[in-house]
Parts: sequence; C-alpha cells; structure tokens
Amino acid sequence: MAKIISQNQTSLPKVLQELWNQRELFYFLVWRDIALRYKQTIVGVVWVVLQPVAMTIVFTFLFGNIAKIPTGSIPYPLFVYPGLMFWNFFTRAVSASSESIVANRNLIEKVYFPRLVLPLAATIVNLVDFLVSFLVFTLLLVYFQFSPNLMGFLFLPLALVVLLIFTAGLGAFLASLNVFYRDIRFIIPFALQILLFLTPIVYPANLVGNKYTFFLKFNPLAAIIESAREAFFGSTFSYWPGFGLAALVSLVFFGLGIGVFLKSEKYFADIV
Repeated sequence: MAKIISQNQTSLPKVLQELWNQRELFYFLVWRDIALRYKQTIVGVVWVVLQPVAMTIVFTFLFGNIAKIPTGSIPYPLFVYPGLMFWNFFTRAVSASSESIVANRNLIEKVYFPRLVLPLAATIVNLVDFLVSFLVFTLLLVYFQFSPNLMGFLFLPLALVVLLIFTAGLGAFLASLNVFYRDIRFIIPFALQILLFLTPIVYPANLVGNKYTFFLKFNPLAAIIESAREAFFGSTFSYWPGFGLAALVSLVFFGLGIGVFLKSEKYFADIV
C-alpha cells in the first residue's frame, strides 16, 4: 500500500518530501475518521452543535448571571462562544492525535510510512467540527442582532492557522510520549481541565492581575482567543503583539514536538 522508505531520513526536507509522497494516505486517513464519526449516526452531528451550545448555556448561567463577569457591551453568550470554538477544536485534536499512533498499531506494524501522517490527520479532521461551530456562531450573532467587525472574519483563518501549528506540535509530542508511557492518556484529560480555567475563555484576560499575566503571555490559546474576540468585537485591534508572541511560541512548540516525534518514530513499530 505504501512505498517503503528508510526510517533514518529525518531531516526536514526529506520529511516534507515523504509527507507529500504519502498525501493520498493522509487524505484517506482524514476521510476515514470523518466517515467513522458521522456516517449513519445522528448523535455525532448533533453533538458537534450541542456540546458548545450546552457549555455556553452553563457558563452563561454560572459566570454571566451569577458571577457577573463583565464583558462590556458584548452579551455573555457571544463573549464565551468564540473561545469555546477554539477550545473544543484544541482539546479534540490533542486527544485524538495523542492516541493516533497506538490506535493505528496494526497499520504501523505492517508497512513503513511517515508516522507523522497519523497525528497530523487526527488534528485536521477536527476542522470539520470547527466549521460547524462557526456556523452556529453566525446564528448566535443573528439571534442577538449583534454586528461584528469584518476584521473578525478576515482574522479567523490566521488565528486558526496559528492554532493548527500549536496543536499539531503538541499533538505529535504527546503521540510519541503515549507510545512509551501509556499512562499519559489518563493525564491528558485532567491537564486539559486545568488548562480550561487557565485560559481566558469564561473571563476576559484583563481581569487577571498583573503578576499573573506572564503565564497568559506564553499560553498561545489565551492570545488566540483574546485576539479573535478583539477582532470580532473590539474597536481597535490592540492585541497584535500578544498574537505575534503566540505565533512565535506555537512555532517553537511545533518544532520541538515534531523533532521529538521524528527522533522517536523508529521505535514505534517495536513498542506499540
């Protein structure tokens, strides 16, 4: 099915060439996962819509009505929903990509191909859910009769690219780690729950005290979400420096994650 390639080729140009040569396998894995998720099931499609909407309702009740977190002129559901769009993509992609090597052990044992295809495909699949969530966001804008900035729609693809870079790097790192330490799959959900509240999703970043803003600066998710909100709802896009730092940190995560993955992949077939 796939052309056998030496596993010693780990330089970036050779890796990119391998990925390009195996693009049909990449497309197959993406469409396979989409089909498994949505084929002959209503729950799969409904859940993509229901989960962020349900979380928005709960967060609006807890943080908008009870805690009364200030969001200015923006209705709280519109404030929190964009953050949930990015967050749900991130968590689903990280969870899926971290399991991608172990879940495809039969394929890995039979033939060699660039293993990086697996976590990357697991990440890209979740773009479908993101697009569905974005359609719901546009319906919320209509429901609240709220006119966003055109800048938000122009900025969204850029924010998504940075998020993809960060998520792909982290997912590749966790995928390789999960091969050697299977307990990592129990740690990831717990870590994501903590990260949810360390990221300004249910609250604006300006509520965080000065001595804690350092942690937000090096959390790419924080800058991506705050930048998206500013682009959609702000009068001035003052978050460019924060977004630029997020892009830089994401590139670092991507380089480190892919580097660790490429160094480890030669052992995958023997361990999984």
